[in-house]
Amino acid sequence: MVPLFQLNRINHICFDVECIEAAVTLYHSFLGVPCKGINTMELEQGAGLVKTAFFDLGNCSIELAEHHLPPSWGQTPLKTPPGFHHIAFETPSFDKTLRQLSGQGVNPLPEFPLKTPHGWVAFLDPQQTGGILYELAEKGMSS
Repeated sequence: MVPLFQLNRINHICFDVECIEAAVTLYHSFLGVPCKGINTMELEQGAGLVKTAFFDLGNCSIELAEHHLPPSWGQTPLKTPPGFHHIAFETPSFDKTLRQLSGQGVNPLPEFPLKTPHGWVAFLDPQQTGGILYELAEKGMSS
């Protein structure tokens, strides 16, 4: 079987949290590794924001995310209760991978691709991926 696209590795696994500051303290004690810091990204000139924190585990990272999305994003699948949010795969050719997926009927959510403090990302529509939210990250994305 030929895969839909080439993946380098799992970049990170993300969990949605209600309060990132409290979650960072909990995960630091649970994982025994320090957080790389909390990053805040404004969306639509402050109409929304996303706070993220990464814990480097060597070959993969754990991401915590606190989402406050703008009303214009509607009922996006990025809005989830606390718990598992998504798995991010790193791909060696971000644009080529998106084109290949589009050719197979798998498209990013309308707000993506998006440049983040960590690099270019695109969330794939879970209605086209068996109900799981996947993120594609450009190769070399610093988690």
